[in-house]
Amino acid sequence: MQCEEPEDTCVPRSHDRSEICGATFAPTYYLGKDDDAEKRFPGGRAQYCANQAGGQDLITVLIVDSQRMVAESLAAVLSVDGDISVIGSEQTCAGAERVAVARCPDVVLLEQVLSDGLGTDSVKALLSNPGTRVLMVTADTSDTLLARAVAAGAAGVISKQKSIAELLTTIRAVARDEAVITPAALRRLLVHLARVKLGPGADLTAREREVLALLVAGKSTASLAAELFVSPATARNHIQSIMNKLGAHSRLEAVSITMRNNILDSAA
Repeated sequence: MQCEEPEDTCVPRSHDRSEICGATFAPTYYLGKDDDAEKRFPGGRAQYCANQAGGQDLITVLIVDSQRMVAESLAAVLSVDGDISVIGSEQTCAGAERVAVARCPDVVLLEQVLSDGLGTDSVKALLSNPGTRVLMVTADTSDTLLARAVAAGAAGVISKQKSIAELLTTIRAVARDEAVITPAALRRLLVHLARVKLGPGADLTAREREVLALLVAGKSTASLAAELFVSPATARNHIQSIMNKLGAHSRLEAVSITMRNNILDSAA
C-alpha cells in the first residue's frame, strides 16, 4: 500500500482502545482522510510516512486463537513492528473465515484446535483470496499435524514455544510466499508423505522439474534462483507455474503433492 495523501495530511488520531473483529488493541493511528482499517497503523504518523516514502508495504495479519487473551497479547506485540499491521483476531473457524473473506489479510496465524472445529479444516476457505497465506501457530507440532496442514495448503507450521522474534521472521517469510519449515521437519514430512502414491505432474517441463526438485530440497527463492542462474522474478514465475499445474495453494503443498505422487521419480 502506498501513501497516496501528501505528508501534511497524514495526521494521526490516537485512540485509547480500538476494537476490530472482536479484539482490542493498543493505541492506533489513522492516516489521511479515510478511516478504513487498511490505513490503520499502530506505529503512528512518523513511522507510517517513513515506511511509505521508502516503498515499504505493510503485512496485514489476522490472528486466530481459541484464547482471546493470548490473541490480544500477540496482537499488541506484533503491532509494535512497523511493517506489520494486525487487522483483527477471531476465536473460531467460522469467524476466521468470515473476516478473511471480508478483509483479505496477507497472513493468517491459525491455531489448530478451535471451539467449532480444527484449523486445518478452515485453511482452504481462508485461502479463497489468492493473496492470503496461512501459518499454523500451534502447540501440536506432530508429523500428522504438519502433513494435514501442508495438504490443506498452509505455508507452514510454527510451534508456540518459539520466540516472538522467530515468529516475526516467519511471518515475513510467509508474506514473501516462502515455504516455512525446518530441515528436520521437512525430512520427517517427506518420509510421512512418501507412503502415498498417486500421479499428477506429467505436464511439468524439464525446467519446472529442476525447480521442483530444489523446492523439495527446501531451497528459498533466492537460493533457487542463484543455483539455476536466473533472476528471483523468473524463479517465482516457475514456482507459480508449478503450483498451478499441481493445483497447490502453497509451496509446501506442492512439495506434498510431489512426494505423494513420486513426480520427481517419474521420467521427465
